Amino acid sequence: HGYAYVDLEIADYHVSTDNYTQWNTGWAYRNDGVDIKTCEDTETTNGFNVGWTNQNEWMMYTVNVAQADSYEVSIRCASDVGTSVIQIITDGSISIPNTLISSTGGWQSWETIPLGKIYLSSGIHELRLQIVDGSININYLDFKGMNTGGSEDDYRSKTIHLFQNRPNPVINSTKIEFWV
Repeated sequence: HGYAYVDLEIADYHVSTDNYTQWNTGWAYRNDGVDIKTCEDTETTNGFNVGWTNQNEWMMYTVNVAQADSYEVSIRCASDVGTSVIQIITDGSISIPNTLISSTGGWQSWETIPLGKIYLSSGIHELRLQIVDGSININYLDFKGMNTGGSEDDYRSKTIHLFQNRPNPVINSTKIEFWV
C-alpha cells in the first residue's frame, strides 16, 4: 500500500561514511524515521510515544474492519506549543477535518481530545493521521464503536487503541474485530 509514514527529517543509509546518522530524534525503540521516545503517560501506554512531529508529516495505518460501524475517534496527545492542527484521512478522503489541539502544558502532560465521528464499512481501509500544522506528541488514537448496526439491547462498548508507533512500519496491518 505504499508508505507507512512521512518524516521530514531523513537519513541516507545507502552511503557508508562510518558516521552514525540519527534518524529517530527520540532515540527509542528503533531508528527508522518515526521519532519515538519513552512515554510517561500514566493512563495507558505501550511504553512509547511519537514526538517531534512537524507540519505535513503523517502516519498511515491499514485496518481490516470486521463489522461496519460508526466510531467516535479521540487522540491521546501532549503538547507544549500554542496550537496544532491534525486531521484523519480515510481511504484518501478527509473523514475528520482540521481539528485544533491546544497546548496541554508539557510534552508529557497527556490529554484525551475528541476528534469526531467516522463510519467504517467492513473490509480493509487506510487511515492516515496528518499533522497539518504545529507539533504534538502522540500516544494513541482511540476508536470507540457506536454499535449502530444493532439494537440498544445489543450495545457493547467497543474500543480500539491504535498506538502511533505500532503497527506501522513494524507490522503492516491492524485488524479491528468485535463480537457482540
